[in-house]
Amino acid sequence: MRKVILFLLVISFGACMNSELANTGAEIFDLAAFINKLEEEKSFSNRKVEKLLFIDGKERERTEVSDYDAIEDLKMIKLSNINRPALIEKYSADTSTLAGVTQFHYKALDSDLNVQTVHVQQKGKEVIEIRIEKMIKSIIAESNQVIWFNPKIGYSISNKQQVLSGQNEDSEIQVNFIK
Repeated sequence: MRKVILFLLVISFGACMNSELANTGAEIFDLAAFINKLEEEKSFSNRKVEKLLFIDGKERERTEVSDYDAIEDLKMIKLSNINRPALIEKYSADTSTLAGVTQFHYKALDSDLNVQTVHVQQKGKEVIEIRIEKMIKSIIAESNQVIWFNPKIGYSISNKQQVLSGQNEDSEIQVNFIK
């Protein structure tokens, strides 16, 4: 009987510890707050950019725009935010620091989640790079999307789509910041 009570106490204590870790455990980088801050700073509004469009690996269009509002495109990053209470336990988190650069890596524990990985590199408080991999499935198509952003260089959004009809398409938009 004592062993049973001791076992139940250990299990109960362990469950309490686990729930506390889930609530106060590893923080997830807040992509939405990051994009909101950029929007407030207006540092990505009215930028001079070079936009490139690639379809199936071939350059289809190249344009230069003088007063481009990059925040509209960067809202794609905001929509990929996994820093929400309902998602905290659905991602594994790994953080490492090397040569002053901290890397946050989050991976979905469920292959049915749209956002599969989020990778953020930060030097001090400055974000150096964000990379997001998404998988969107429907009855008609499956789409793999990669969003890459470097605040000093630019960003790209690539999409590889497989459609049941066999009309697969790879497309990518690159936006390069011009100083």
